[in-house]
Amino acid sequence: MSKIDFKKDDFNETLDFVDNQFDLVSCCFAIYYAEDIPHTIREMHRVLKPGGMLFTTGPMPENKQTFYDVIREATGKVIPPMPGSSRYSTQILDSIRDELRKCDYLPILFDFEKPASKDLTETISTLAHMARFIIADITEPRSIPHELATIVPTLSVPVQPLLLDGSSGEYAMFKTLKKYDWVLSVHHYKSLDDLLESFEVKVINAGEQKAKELIARKQ
Repeated sequence: MSKIDFKKDDFNETLDFVDNQFDLVSCCFAIYYAEDIPHTIREMHRVLKPGGMLFTTGPMPENKQTFYDVIREATGKVIPPMPGSSRYSTQILDSIRDELRKCDYLPILFDFEKPASKDLTETISTLAHMARFIIADITEPRSIPHELATIVPTLSVPVQPLLLDGSSGEYAMFKTLKKYDWVLSVHHYKSLDDLLESFEVKVINAGEQKAKELIARKQ
């Protein structure tokens, strides 16, 4: 261990390292504890050398139980529940809502764990009928496949899908919705900052343009 230096630092602050210092930065089962995740990722990127690698990992809402089971089987001990990286997904949805408000829209946020009842499905359908357009982040989907399957075939309202680069990609049944021309091309984004930078032009304007087109068809 003589060639390894241990240094205590705070990833909520500016990291105490110069730019372009490391070939690899790894953050395992910790990133979701950051107070400002985009800031922490920017700092990790800053200290990487050009061409360096950034690796982060942690339990997702979809695989947390599997993670717990593996640890319990390997150690014979039960670990306490962890917050999971669903926090980052929530941060993206909150940012989308804020950007829509800046553009004088009234956003309604669907963020349900699962469609637990017929009443919830009917509520989703009712709200969708009131929407100018729908923005659907299909990254690591939970309830969104059910929501889109409920809305898209029966309601010609623009749907703008979003997908984080480096994720597991489009979920299997999403391709069946692409035949509806009110489902727009998937907008890929690299980070929250990247999404916000292109949000008005690539997301809002695309949804608004399709909404006007669909209204013109009905006249």
